[in-house]
Amino acid sequence: TMETWTMTVVFNKEISLRQGWNGNYVTDGRTLTVTPADYNRKVGGGSTVNEIGFIIESEAELEVESVTVQ
Repeated sequence: TMETWTMTVVFNKEISLRQGWNGNYVTDGRTLTVTPADYNRKVGGGSTVNEIGFIIESEAELEVESVTVQ
């Protein structure tokens, strides 16, 4: 069981966040960090976190360089 989680997505260009749901979202340049809302913080063994999502913008075409979940 995980008591909490963090997902980090790094893009090839700077981004700005327009909307995010089912989590807490922070952007810093090319990086988007998602941490859980209170209701989806704990993840049991073999379980998944569903229905998180976001809308971002950039002045250039975006590509995902890396995604990490801890």
